Amino acid sequence: MNSYKVAVLAGDGIGKEIIDANQQVIEACIDATVLDIEWIALPMGWEGIHKEGTPLSEKTKETLQTCDAWILGPHDSAAYPQQFKGERNPSGELRHHFDLFANVRPAKSMQKSNARIRDMDLVIYRENTEGYYVDRNMHTGLGEFKVTEDVVVSTGVFTRKAITRIAEAAFEAAMERRKKVTIVHKANVIRLGTGFFLEICREVAGKYPEVDVDDYHIDAMAAHLVRRGGDFDVIVTENMFGDILSDLTGELAGSLGIAPSINTSKTQAMAQAAHGSAPDIEGKNIANPIGMMHSTVMLFEWLAKKHDDERLTHVARRMDESIARTIHRNIVTPDLGGSATTSSFAEAVCAEVANARRFNGIVDMHVHSAPDVRARKHDDLQLLETAQLSGLKALVLKSHHFPTSERASLLNQLYPEVKTFGSITLNEAVGGLNPKAVEVTASLGGKIVWLPTIDAENHRRKAGLTGGVRLFEQGKPVSALCHILEIIADRDLILATGHISSEEIESVVREACKRGVKKMVITHPEYHIVNLSVEKQQKLAVEYPVYFERTLLNR
Repeated sequence: MNSYKVAVLAGDGIGKEIIDANQQVIEACIDATVLDIEWIALPMGWEGIHKEGTPLSEKTKETLQTCDAWILGPHDSAAYPQQFKGERNPSGELRHHFDLFANVRPAKSMQKSNARIRDMDLVIYRENTEGYYVDRNMHTGLGEFKVTEDVVVSTGVFTRKAITRIAEAAFEAAMERRKKVTIVHKANVIRLGTGFFLEICREVAGKYPEVDVDDYHIDAMAAHLVRRGGDFDVIVTENMFGDILSDLTGELAGSLGIAPSINTSKTQAMAQAAHGSAPDIEGKNIANPIGMMHSTVMLFEWLAKKHDDERLTHVARRMDESIARTIHRNIVTPDLGGSATTSSFAEAVCAEVANARRFNGIVDMHVHSAPDVRARKHDDLQLLETAQLSGLKALVLKSHHFPTSERASLLNQLYPEVKTFGSITLNEAVGGLNPKAVEVTASLGGKIVWLPTIDAENHRRKAGLTGGVRLFEQGKPVSALCHILEIIADRDLILATGHISSEEIESVVREACKRGVKKMVITHPEYHIVNLSVEKQQKLAVEYPVYFERTLLNR
């Protein structure tokens, strides 16, 4: 079983605050897995100056060489003593020393934020080792010098090797996304430098005929991002252009504070939020840790892919979904219009992690059982957003008035994060029950099957139906229920029920136990308390493996 060594460098300004918040969340996510990670704290920035006489010591770099990855906080190099002004800043030195050639910066519009572009979902691949950044484009020293007292020359460096590998990384990413790459350059003016960048990227594009390719000048690209940022998928560009555009897209997506990034080579990776050290808010406990947290998600995804370790993927997914659910509850820091502190945001995410650990992979067998659905009416896309944020992995649409299979197929194309199924047949006796949904979700790692939350008599009256809509007909379970209970027992899943009619609860529990189901949860949604006496609940809990809870997702 793999174990991992990950270094943490808190850095300057708000670094310690966001790193502490991030560490709290990632350890909560790891706690639920059999994952062995050794954390190593290393000095960087002012801490490095005070402890080792330099912002980034050789000793620190030697230790990093032994690590699988590391998490880097921000640095305030502009404030360092004069003796360090001629050196690369810590971030630049790490990128140069370890040849972290790809700076990957996604920008995705965040729901419930002040995003300027509501439908943005892109990623920038920024070449990280040369270009116009003079602190890293030379083998030794800096790529700029004074010719005379009145003349300074700053160089730009472009090599076939560096351009090829960043272009290949961008096109590989596009193959897993929407298969579109935009090359950003300034070849109309800097014909040799960025013209060479464009030429090599076009050569690489020839190896990926499935990918659509276009290109824009840097100035035009900035305007297009502001005007229609949702149209772009993968952007590849040189170092300085990528730095500028990624800060722009981070702000367009909601806030620079939420912008994540990782820096990678073929063998090592470094997580680093896109924002700076923000010394003006240091110590105020209001810094937004989301950028740092999402950078760590990216880092664990990279490690998972490198080591083919599904445990790392689960940690990354758990962290990402818990952050999303916290934001969905309007718990955000002041830069996003909220009142949460750095630490309280982390605590809220950890609470979501705890919920996800207990109830992971719910199959919601009826649209009305998802939280807030009644307020959302029948807006399926909004429903699916809520379903995903609630941890649902599959959803069965149900309608008494029209077939749902075609609608389910369309929704799967529009919103693939949650598997959507149509009901078995129109006016099926148990509405949305669909054994196929349970089988698929179990294969995706689902743990809980949530039976239809229907009150039979009420639904029959409201729908104007004359046929039965119960889980049982003439005292016997309907075939779909039998099939689902058998899957639950076979896969060792958890059976959960919402507000099915109270008289059916006992029947469901007994039938489930008869078929080998070992774990059950009876939920009490806040808008409908199951009509079972305390004595009846206690009796069922003693006789059967049942746990009663007020609401499954604690919403």
